[in-house]
Order: sequence, then structure tokens, then C-alpha cells
Amino acid sequence: MTLRYDPANGEAFWSAISRIPGCPGIGPDMIIEPMIFESGALYKLPEVLCRAGADPEQHLLVVMDPTLMRRGKESLKPLAIQVLKDAGWKPEKLELKPGPGGQLHTDLDQIGTVKARMNSGSAVVSIGSGTVTDITKQACFDFEQKTGSRLTYVACPTANSVGAYTSNVASVFIRGVKRSIPSRLPDALVYDLETLRDAPYAMTVAGAGDMLVGFVTFPDWLIANRLGMDPSYSEFPQTLVGKPDEIFLENAGSIREGSPEGVAVLAKFIAAAVLGISVLHASTPLSGYEHIISHLIDQQAEAQGSPVAMHGTQVILAAMVVGEAYRYFLSDFDPSRVRPDRCYPDENAIKQRIEKTFSHIDPSGGAAAECWSEYR
Repeated sequence: MTLRYDPANGEAFWSAISRIPGCPGIGPDMIIEPMIFESGALYKLPEVLCRAGADPEQHLLVVMDPTLMRRGKESLKPLAIQVLKDAGWKPEKLELKPGPGGQLHTDLDQIGTVKARMNSGSAVVSIGSGTVTDITKQACFDFEQKTGSRLTYVACPTANSVGAYTSNVASVFIRGVKRSIPSRLPDALVYDLETLRDAPYAMTVAGAGDMLVGFVTFPDWLIANRLGMDPSYSEFPQTLVGKPDEIFLENAGSIREGSPEGVAVLAKFIAAAVLGISVLHASTPLSGYEHIISHLIDQQAEAQGSPVAMHGTQVILAAMVVGEAYRYFLSDFDPSRVRPDRCYPDENAIKQRIEKTFSHIDPSGGAAAECWSEYR
């Protein structure tokens, strides 16, 4: 089964999804063109940069982390740099350094490191998965907000692990709290199928998990709408991706085996699904309570300097907990036992509950204060 709306189809894709009922309109800042999902796509990176509006005479900043990545028998990142040099570009490599826990996190310091290497004449390439992409796109966004200069930015995903590549939101640690903040989209995307194929299998599993949370996120969103808490509910993102259960079941074997067809269909599904929420400017279609659970796990790991599991793995496991809550709600819930006073405590009670919850994560109280600032 192929996707009804294929993001590899360029202008035809954007024209088609703009006619889906519920689409709020697609402005020029939403268009990612081209999005290439091909074998050997890495070798088209110089061409894609030019199509996106960059020029070989420009300063080209290439952002990556120190993780060794293989593409067949070659080392991916040196190969990408060489491809650019062979085409006449002069790439400046920026290798981000992990924090004290040995992992790279999307935080203000890392974003500032990237932004400090930019100037108004820069073009930018990121080579990495979710964290490198979020850091880079947020640095580009912040640079534009500060200077008014929009830099050409091309992302080269290195794993089918997460939806950051087509999201106009970034998940950033701010004062110990992981927050989703407005960001920007890449101008173009280069999905090299060999690179995605050779990523660790656990990352592919995480990418599938990140998409399969829809079985609890859409009910969350619909209930919020029916209760008058969120008027933005729309069938648009569901129509855009079709029937995930059928798509994943039909393609499970090829995805697991890493065939070109399986790698491409997963990459396209993730790209299209997350574009759906970017167009709506709302993460709710694919981010509900299960993401809150995952973010708390991330925050605790950050505070303790411990490694974290992959985002998609965490959220799909958390979605199973949420699914059990729905099972209870549908089969065992007794409305007569609801205590409205417990559902709607006063401001002081809520503040105390937040402080107690976050004290296990950050004894200093900083994370609780940051979280409370959002509620006030």
C-alpha cells in the first residue's frame, strides 16, 4: 500500500493536500521543496541546496554530532562533506558536543552554539536525527527572529526515528523543563535511503512508535473538542495519512528488513503525518498525555545526567498506559464517583501539586517554577 498523498510528489503533493477538507491553508513558509526520498539522494545534496536558494559562494554551515554513522562501507559524515566539496562548496563543519551525561540534548546552550556560527550570508545543512535537527532549525529560527534574515536550511535525516524533520515546533529544555516552542521548517529535505537503512534498527522502531501513538492522541483531541476545551479539532491530519494500521501491517515486513520500499514508505509516512500537524500549527493530533509522560522521563534523566531511551520508544510505551486508562474509562468508569472538587482544585492546591511532583526531578525547585509559569 502506498500513501494517498506522497510528499515526494513536489508541487502536486502540496496542491492536493490543500484541497483536503479542514486544511486551514498552506502559506509559503510551510512549503518544503524539494523532499527527496531516493537511493543515492545524498549525492544530490549540492543540487538540492541550489534549488532551495543557496549558492556555492555562500558560507555553508554543516551541523552534526560526533556519533559515527555508516552508509554501507563508508562513514556518512565525511562522505557528505566530500560530496559538497566536490561540487564546489566550502563547508564549515560544526560538531556539537554532548553534555555531562554523554548525550546531546536540545537546550539553549546548544542552540546558541549553532547560532553563534551563523551570519546573514549563511546557508545551513544538518546531518542527524531528531536532536541535531531540532537544535539546527531552532538556531535558524532564532537567528531570523533576531536579525530578520531567513537562512536557507536543508536537513538530511539520518534515521526514520522521529518527526522533527517536518515539524515547525522544537522540543527544547528550558530551565530544566522540556517545552515545545515555535520553530521553523527546513527549506528542503534529503532522505537518503541507504543512510536510513543503515541506521540502528532501534531508531526505526522508535519512528514507527512515534507514529502509532495516534490511537490515543486522536481520542484525546476529540474528547477535548467535545468538552469545549479545544475548538481546533479537524479530520485533516487523519485524511492526510490515511489508515496507519493498514499501512503499517502491509509494510511491516519491508520496514523490518530495511528494503528500499520499506525505508521509503516509513520516511514518507512520518514526513506526511507531522506535516499535517505543522499545517494546523497544533501538535495535538500526534501528541497527547503519552508525550507528557515521556517528557517527564526526559526531564528526570536530564536532571540526573542519565541517558534516555529514544523518544518514539518512550511515547509508544506511554501510549499503552494511556490506552489502559481509556479501557478503564469505557468499561469501568462510574460518573457518580467523580469528585468535582478534586478535578478543579484551587490555585494554591495546583501549585503545591506541581511543586511536589517536580521535586523528585529537580530538588532546586527550578523545574517546578518553570512549569508553574505556564499555568499562571
